[in-house]
Amino acid sequence: MKKIVLLALVAALSAGVAALAQETAPAVNNGAPEIVLSVSKGDIAFPHQKHQKALNDCNLCHKMYPKEKGVIARLKDAGKLEPKSVMKACIGCHRDHLEGKLSAGPTSCAKCHGTAP
Repeated sequence: MKKIVLLALVAALSAGVAALAQETAPAVNNGAPEIVLSVSKGDIAFPHQKHQKALNDCNLCHKMYPKEKGVIARLKDAGKLEPKSVMKACIGCHRDHLEGKLSAGPTSCAKCHGTAP
C-alpha cells in the first residue's frame, strides 16, 4: 500500500513539474513562414516553414547562414557570399534529395526566380 501511495505521489509531482516547465518555457522563434530573397534574376519566394518541417534540422542551412533576419542580404553586401553560393547550396540539397528518391524542391532557374509576389 505504501508503494502505491509513493508511486502516486511521484506521478503527481512529475506531472506538476512538467506543467510548470511548459508554462515557463520561452516561446520558440522559428522565423518567418516564408522569406523573400531579392536577387538580380528575380526575387525568390523561399518557403522557410516548409523546409523546417521537411528537413527537421535547422543547422543544415543555418551552419552557413546565421539565424538573423536579412542575413543573406547583409552577407552579400559585405562581400562575404560568393556569387551563386546560396543557389548552389539549395540546388545541391534538392538534387541530393532527388538522388535519394526523396521529395525535393526545384532544380531549374525558372522554378525559383521570379516566384516572389
